[in-house]
Amino acid sequence: MPVVIALVTALTRVRDRAVRGAALFLALSFAAPLLVWLTRPDGAPSLSQDIHPAFVGLILAASAALVLAGARARRG
Repeated sequence: MPVVIALVTALTRVRDRAVRGAALFLALSFAAPLLVWLTRPDGAPSLSQDIHPAFVGLILAASAALVLAGARARRG
């Protein structure tokens, strides 16, 4: 849910393209493992048990990019 809120807020209220791009990158990096987890017939009971550590790193990097882009947009 927080990823959806960040994406919708960035797309509707922020003019900075870097913020919009970072929010889209975060949404896509979270959607990929979510879709894999939802479509796997032999998946774990929760996404946190089934997610590959590389996806966790990608989501963390995308989150950091969104925070940095948002801070830069507020300053300038």
